[in-house]
Amino acid sequence: CLTEHDFGQGRAWYVASDAEERLLSDLAGLIAAQCGIEPPLAVPEGVEVTRRVKDGREVLFVISWLDKPAAVDLGSVRCTDLLSGRELSGSVELAPGDSLILQSVR
Repeated sequence: CLTEHDFGQGRAWYVASDAEERLLSDLAGLIAAQCGIEPPLAVPEGVEVTRRVKDGREVLFVISWLDKPAAVDLGSVRCTDLLSGRELSGSVELAPGDSLILQSVR
């Protein structure tokens, strides 16, 4: 069972099933697209990115859940990894299970 309900200025979705992962992933992608939400970084499957903003500062948490190296493309944006202090840009390789906490260099 899948229901959708508009409420106030928002919308609620309820999934009442033991759905396959692909259904949930596709549904999340559909909802995100409808809301204009885009991922902060394009990353391979198995790499998680979350974005936090506080007092105008944006920080990205990048975590590899993979058992092999993974490449993450930061593009031309220069970032500081707050864990190591390294300045990064372009393609960055994450070791298996590695993580980064990135803040844009101003």
